[in-house]
Amino acid sequence: MLSSVVDDVDRLGDLELRIVGPAISSVTVAAAAVVGVAVVAGPAAVVGATVTDTFPAGLSNVSWTCAASAGSACGAPAGAGNIATTASILAGGTVTYTATAVVAAGASGQISNVASITPPVLNVDPTPANASAVDTDTVTPCPGFGAACSVGVGECASPGVNATCLNNVAVCNAVAKPPSAEICDNLDNNCNGMIDEGVTRACTTSCGTGTQYCTAGVWGDC
Repeated sequence: MLSSVVDDVDRLGDLELRIVGPAISSVTVAAAAVVGVAVVAGPAAVVGATVTDTFPAGLSNVSWTCAASAGSACGAPAGAGNIATTASILAGGTVTYTATAVVAAGASGQISNVASITPPVLNVDPTPANASAVDTDTVTPCPGFGAACSVGVGECASPGVNATCLNNVAVCNAVAKPPSAEICDNLDNNCNGMIDEGVTRACTTSCGTGTQYCTAGVWGDC
């Protein structure tokens, strides 16, 4: 969410915060979501306005940075978690907060983000109702999240659960078992998708020595 905050401060400062972009439009579960707050002051400068952006439980691993236009200043250049800091802005200046978060893998429904700006103690905001805004977006569930899954083929196959998502693709938490040498047992021991391939053994008959081949777990004639 990019929000603009306009401030006309001379002990009577009109702080306005308005959403100009979605926080997590068409979000994909576990994908990065960029949000932010842009602050503009005028016609007089404002010193020590409080900027707050409380991120919802559906977002995790939040980190943010702050960038100010010439002559304006961020109270902190960067941080983690919710934004709760100050800003000093020249008339016509801007201070922009950009945050990156991860949508929780199990998130569903809607996620709402709230941002606001509060004037310094000696300033009065004549229209405080426009000093905060909320952005609500619908989470696009990760297909297959939570479903049973498996990794590997043949005797290497291992069961698990789709426990995480990456770029809207469910990721199985199972780990494939290691392969072993192929033997005559009608199983895919070396996990290459074939059964008993290339399994032979020497044999002897009254006619002499020969070779037996394994097919579907059964030794053929010598």
